[in-house]
Amino acid sequence: ARSATTVAEPVPRSLTVGERLVRCGAITREQLEEALEAQAIFGGRIGTNLLELGYVDEKTLNRVLSEKHHVPTLEEGVVDPAPDPGVLELIPQDLVRKYRVFPVRLENKRLHVLMEDPSLLAQIDELSFRTGLIIQPCVASEARVAYLLERYFKIRRDTRYVLLSKGVAGNPAGPPK
Repeated sequence: ARSATTVAEPVPRSLTVGERLVRCGAITREQLEEALEAQAIFGGRIGTNLLELGYVDEKTLNRVLSEKHHVPTLEEGVVDPAPDPGVLELIPQDLVRKYRVFPVRLENKRLHVLMEDPSLLAQIDELSFRTGLIIQPCVASEARVAYLLERYFKIRRDTRYVLLSKGVAGNPAGPPK
């Protein structure tokens, strides 16, 4: 017979972003539950909902995303990577729009690309095939990718995304101007 007390189990490798944020003390269980309710109503990724609620900052979220996916994140302190216009042209716009990816920089034949979900290997393979380059995925928050796509590719973001300024989440954005 099992006792009433549960024994702590090993940390699963597939912990969600929300669970990771709770375990590292960045948010409380109650804040996660509130963000999950917002996600059920408004959609989007859990990190976006946590940013909008003001429960986590972008730097912390990106660190946890990086740990979860085992890929680098946008360099610390870089709010807007301001890529070379030639780098922006390396990924066809139909793929930028389809996969919501943002090319950051080219080093030799390696293209560093910001992605919301770098675990999608089929996307990385197609990007590599279409560009002829080695794709180095980097992770960024859904809100950051939306901001960059709007700014550099004129792909309008949903008005629900937070404004990101100087690396800090702000109030929910109104319609893009």
